[in-house]
Amino acid sequence: MRQLLILCLLFSGALRAQDSLWFHTGMIYAIKTSDDITYSGIVSNEDTKFVTIQEIKTREKTELRKTAIVSYARINDRDAYEEIILGKFIFARQAIFTNAAFLFDPDELHGNNQWLLLDHIDYPLNENVAISSSAFAIFPLSVGIRTHFEVKKKVYLGAHGFVIGDLFNLASEVSPLWGWGTVLKATTGTSNRHITATAGLVGINNALIGLSGTSRPFSMLPYIGLSGGKRFTPKVALTAEAIYLPTARSFVTGSALKFVVADNLCIGLGAFGLVNQNNTYFQLDRSTLLPYLSFERKF
Repeated sequence: MRQLLILCLLFSGALRAQDSLWFHTGMIYAIKTSDDITYSGIVSNEDTKFVTIQEIKTREKTELRKTAIVSYARINDRDAYEEIILGKFIFARQAIFTNAAFLFDPDELHGNNQWLLLDHIDYPLNENVAISSSAFAIFPLSVGIRTHFEVKKKVYLGAHGFVIGDLFNLASEVSPLWGWGTVLKATTGTSNRHITATAGLVGINNALIGLSGTSRPFSMLPYIGLSGGKRFTPKVALTAEAIYLPTARSFVTGSALKFVVADNLCIGLGAFGLVNQNNTYFQLDRSTLLPYLSFERKF
């Protein structure tokens, strides 16, 4: 009898706790119910037993019984709001020329084809390491390794090392190594809104650029860059990037809109060009403007 009385008291206390659950009308919440469904939106109405939440995009209203609510959180963080409303953007990593340091998905391959000519594919070994390869049309062009790490919430660091060459001409007397590169990068933000800073060094075989008589086999090309992305809707995002080449005193810059046309395909359309430094100001060289076209894929 005593145990039954205790159970009754606990049950009635739980009901009173749910009845005393109150939300702030007009604020954004994520609410999880006992059937393992999460609702997100604006609380539009409530009473002692029910709360009504309105989905932001569709404006659809759902009335939830408070006794069925197992957890909830008020969303006052913009990044958290975007993650809940828009979801994770699986095509966020690639900018125009470089990519962000987001972690890899070990269960998926990520490919990016530019102008239907240059094809890049990452083969993840785990969430931190991936083998990367590039090809021009059907001819292998480069191979490398990428490492990405999350050092704290919304902050990622990465490195990339690669070699470029004629991988079908390894036995030739002419060096098959056309060049090499190393890249360091730092990304802050989420897949829906982020900024990435990069710094790299590329070595180019002097024989390819008519400098074979020099004492050094490679010419060094350092660069620094800044890129970012912003997602507007589940199917539309913007990416932009600028890379500064100090030895040339020039920027390569571009931007593109990304359109998600299928669950595993995103098309990028934009333009890029060269910005030259003339004494104290920079000027866009319009003759270098070129269209940008990319096809990002998940396998």
